Amino acid sequence: MKKHLCLYLLLCLFSSFIYSQSQNEIYQVEQKDFLFNPYKNEGYLQGWNYYFIDKDLIILATFLISNMGPRDLNCGVSVFVQSSKIGSKFRTKEFASKDLVVDKKKFYVKIYNNTMKYKNGKYEIKMHFDKLKLYLNFAPSFYGVSLSGGKFIVEKPDKFVKADIGYSFSKVSGYLDNEGEVIQLNGQGGMEHLNTNHEVYKYSHRWELLRAKNKEGYQVFTGGFWGKKNFPGGFYRTVSVLDTKGKIIFTGKVAKNEIKTNLKDKNSGYKVPNKEILSFANKNKCTLEIIKEKQIGSIDILSNISAFLRFVIRVFFAKPYQLAYFSKVKLDCPDFLPKAFSESRGIQTYYMINHE
Repeated sequence: MKKHLCLYLLLCLFSSFIYSQSQNEIYQVEQKDFLFNPYKNEGYLQGWNYYFIDKDLIILATFLISNMGPRDLNCGVSVFVQSSKIGSKFRTKEFASKDLVVDKKKFYVKIYNNTMKYKNGKYEIKMHFDKLKLYLNFAPSFYGVSLSGGKFIVEKPDKFVKADIGYSFSKVSGYLDNEGEVIQLNGQGGMEHLNTNHEVYKYSHRWELLRAKNKEGYQVFTGGFWGKKNFPGGFYRTVSVLDTKGKIIFTGKVAKNEIKTNLKDKNSGYKVPNKEILSFANKNKCTLEIIKEKQIGSIDILSNISAFLRFVIRVFFAKPYQLAYFSKVKLDCPDFLPKAFSESRGIQTYYMINHE
């Protein structure tokens, strides 16, 4: 089989950045950083991951375009919903190239009857699944950061990955139509973007992304991946902080992670750190403590796809899962951060490819 990776595993393998011998500088993104930008390489994948949170609901939604789907299927959408009222729901849909309409000059993507676009300072998405419809309208005050510092060359001459926090913790309104019952949505959320022409399963087995915010309004992001056994250093992760006006006030490459306790997901069997402390290269006085507070969901990627796609995934992946948690973050870095910098809280997601 020519194609090496199933479209719907990649709908959930969306995260942050990657290893390079030289570290690019993290910078503040603009809209042009996350416009549709395709490549002809076999491993091309571009995805936009959205999240929404309010007092009852957690929503994770993804638009994806790729040339790695089976047959002529090259684009798709997925959504995960967790609520005390309607429980957990995970839906995916795949489409062919004839169903894809895009604009390279402005933020607009249409995959059959699913759309994402920019209009009058706001970003909106619409998704349609059997018995479930979603509409979200995001009103960000400022843009986020490029976690990869632009394109990272991961294999010479031209294999790269580009990963961005488009915006985060912005005001969000919309609705969720669940089997005819319409739930009005008012909360906060954001969007993350990935563009790559190199398959992630060839060098990594686990990815992670955490977005958190404290009571002063500072936003903290950390993410990266755990490499395979031959990967230099074993992992690659970075951290960045935005102030209340969206200015970058801290960036750091993680040099060491000390796992205090582990947490085992009962559905997948995967273990993730329950409490860990990160230290940074060239910032000896700085540490970041991450503690899990509550699990949001455990998504079995094989549970909602066709038998054919399930077979394709199992050729390369033992047990693909997405795990999501509420986490608490304490960043201690007196030389770089304000004295009044309290603990942050947010959503942490893991994208599990294989046991290593």
